[in-house]
Amino acid sequence: MYYTMIGSREAPQHILDLMIKLASKLAKQGWIGRSGGANGADQCLEDGVCGILSSKVEIYLPWEGFNNKSCDNRGYINTPRLKNYTQAALIAENTHPNWAACSRGARALHTRNVYQLLGLDLNTPIKFVVCWAKPTGDGDNVKGGTGTAVRLGINHGVEIRNLYNKDVLDKVIKYLKED
Repeated sequence: MYYTMIGSREAPQHILDLMIKLASKLAKQGWIGRSGGANGADQCLEDGVCGILSSKVEIYLPWEGFNNKSCDNRGYINTPRLKNYTQAALIAENTHPNWAACSRGARALHTRNVYQLLGLDLNTPIKFVVCWAKPTGDGDNVKGGTGTAVRLGINHGVEIRNLYNKDVLDKVIKYLKED
């Protein structure tokens, strides 16, 4: 069972702390988390499972050395080296609202998002996304780089659990209090 933990770099510290606790609880329950190695919400997944099992994470890097992380270490995957990278890039291009405006680096970041949602084989979707990102006002869509991953999740019928929304936040807090 897979899920993705992502979000805006603007997430407040109390949300990040909550995400770390959530990642830890989900790992103990057997969930495998996927993320992208970025600061903030992505890092919460790594911090939450640290010391549990590195097999409980798949961290998709947009390039080797991103955020000083290497595919030689615990669960990191250098996406440009994957045989299906061109296919993932095409999915990202078809999901992003303005691919032509993206720099090479932005395209690599958005392409790595595809793996976070669909897995190494691009055919193993997650059950849900946990994120913190400002909504666009259009359904579950969110602003920023997280938006591509969320849009892809919506396109695949994945539940979006945005902690920016108070009702979702309250449910997660309640879940964390359960034994």
